[in-house]
Amino acid sequence: MQRWTALLLCLLLLTGLAACGEQTEPVKETEAFPTEVPIQWHAETLSYVVGELYDVCPRGNGYYLAADSGIYELDAQFNLSGEHLPDQTTLVAMEKDRLLYLGSDEAGNYAILDEAGGAAPIELGHGFFSTQLLPLGETLWLCDGFKLLRDGRELTLPREPGVLWHAAALVETGDGLSLVLTRTATDTLKPTGAWLVPVDDSTEALSEKDGTELPEPLWTAATYCNPASRCVCADGVLWRLENGTFSKFVELSSFGVNPSRLRRALITEDRVLCLEEERLTVLSESSNDISTTGSTERDDPSETSVVPAVPRTLTVGALWNQDYLCSEWIAYVNRTKPGCQLTCRVYETVEKLNLAILNHEVDLLALNDVSVLQNYGNQDLLYPVEDLCPELQSADALYQNMIDALRYKGDCLYLPLAMSPTVNILPKRYGFSPGEAASLAALGAGLEEVDPDTFSQSTKDGVLETQMLPQTLSNWIDPETGQLSFDSPDFIELLEFCDRYALTWEEVGAAGSGLTPEDNARHFTMGIPLQLSWYGLLTHNDLYALPDSGDVRLNLSSQVYLAVLNHTDRTTAEKLVNSLLFDEGWFSQLSRSQTAFQIYLNREWTEAVLKKETDRLDQLEQSYLESGFTDVPSLTAQRKLIQSYRELFQEKVCFLAPASDLIRVVLEEAQPYFQGEITAQEAARRIQNRVEIYLAERS
Repeated sequence: MQRWTALLLCLLLLTGLAACGEQTEPVKETEAFPTEVPIQWHAETLSYVVGELYDVCPRGNGYYLAADSGIYELDAQFNLSGEHLPDQTTLVAMEKDRLLYLGSDEAGNYAILDEAGGAAPIELGHGFFSTQLLPLGETLWLCDGFKLLRDGRELTLPREPGVLWHAAALVETGDGLSLVLTRTATDTLKPTGAWLVPVDDSTEALSEKDGTELPEPLWTAATYCNPASRCVCADGVLWRLENGTFSKFVELSSFGVNPSRLRRALITEDRVLCLEEERLTVLSESSNDISTTGSTERDDPSETSVVPAVPRTLTVGALWNQDYLCSEWIAYVNRTKPGCQLTCRVYETVEKLNLAILNHEVDLLALNDVSVLQNYGNQDLLYPVEDLCPELQSADALYQNMIDALRYKGDCLYLPLAMSPTVNILPKRYGFSPGEAASLAALGAGLEEVDPDTFSQSTKDGVLETQMLPQTLSNWIDPETGQLSFDSPDFIELLEFCDRYALTWEEVGAAGSGLTPEDNARHFTMGIPLQLSWYGLLTHNDLYALPDSGDVRLNLSSQVYLAVLNHTDRTTAEKLVNSLLFDEGWFSQLSRSQTAFQIYLNREWTEAVLKKETDRLDQLEQSYLESGFTDVPSLTAQRKLIQSYRELFQEKVCFLAPASDLIRVVLEEAQPYFQGEITAQEAARRIQNRVEIYLAERS
């Protein structure tokens, strides 16, 4: 009986998992490389009060550290020592006893400088951080991940239609110098191959035909490693080259290093140095190898741990790519939670992820498409978060309205690592107050009093795709019942609104780009994440709720949602979920690495974000007053924006669910209407039918 039950379960999983298509082979671990005997590394995390960190290189019995405030000397125990150069640089290297670094010459051009003031002009391409600088004999090599320069002269890359070739990374092989040459398809931007190609002083053109083909794990090689380390970094793994073969050496996230923030990896005889934007992690074979004084700052003692040779590892499954915030969380857990190690596997298709789940190769999921997670919930594959964290339903420390918005069929199955508020912005000059226009028709009537060309150069399908559907898709699809209402009067009104207030592609092309700054200032902007101080400031705007959104006052979006598969060890899962919601150390890490305005389910954390922004405004206001300005309207507007957020965070919210494939289906059927070929009613009917077919095929 148990055997038949197991067979039936396998059949149901293979046919009923999210978006399951044709049966494919399971994703296999790479066996193309040998794996060295694990070393019992001791991981020590150090920070320096010198600003952002950029590069590290060996010097005699110590190291040079490049930072925001200059170039510093480190001794063998990683203490700041001696004088430092005040020059800010992102790139350092040693040529025998001479320090070389990236700077600028008297004309302001990029140049490789030395301490004596000598300069060698170069043309630096795409990379400032993690670019490789290698003095070798009398030759100066520089690789920025896109091109390779020898003494300032660019070597020729292969040319092939539909293909991008990149000089990905330099690596010393023991027999000389080689380049990892990678190939990427232009249509998909996915890597399709990599070769290890020898280079020397006579090389003029690079060709894969002159090299050795590398297996797939090295197709994403990048310039993070010091070339003299004989290592290549690809997807957060250091691969060491010995006797012409790469072997898996160190998986960075296992030791608390976030691969997405890595600046440089340096391998010496007995240590591995991993430099991130704000810290240096040193792996050594003995905990007595590192003895520091007050010149460095340790993280909290709980954040320094000895990582066992074969740690118990849980796998986080991701689709298409690994989100940077997920990488940060994995690194934090591995650095601070002894006995629990996380690693991430990225899958190219949902089908491959399904099979990995079936084979219990994945323990947690980090996805941005909640519809996939909801389908896994339909198969009872996920832990309800309430089971792992009973406080979820009653904790005053959390926004219960946001948790309610996350529920699917009564359960909260996934949690956002961070959230961005997404609302509509309406310039004040239009005369509306937030929420005043009760419908799109009323909004349009008000806009026409000022300017009927509301969206100016935006296209009809562009407005629908990027500004309307992400916020309203849930109005027309009930994910729990599968009920559709694209043929309703409300959706027809939405199509008509986009048709009237935006342009066709032909009209956009004919209009040119003659917008004045004043034009741009008064254009109606919808559906963008509001950011207070990082990526541009919306100074004279009011928060504006989308018409027809019912009683929902605020939309929230997240780049990644975390879910726990129910075959995962429950005790470990409870620790991870509680860490995500309540661990002050995790929030401290978020605060240090945050580059955009984001909020959290934890009330105190969100209030801390708003307070940080208020403090910034206070400092700005003080500096303006000291400069003689008594009234700064932009600061007043920003303070009002913060207060609006505080109020909206208490209101009913909903989460935007990215569903790009579904949106494309809607756009395809809307195009004939925007071209004047059919009516809005006919377009709505076609959309209703197409979406029904699409969902039926995916179920």
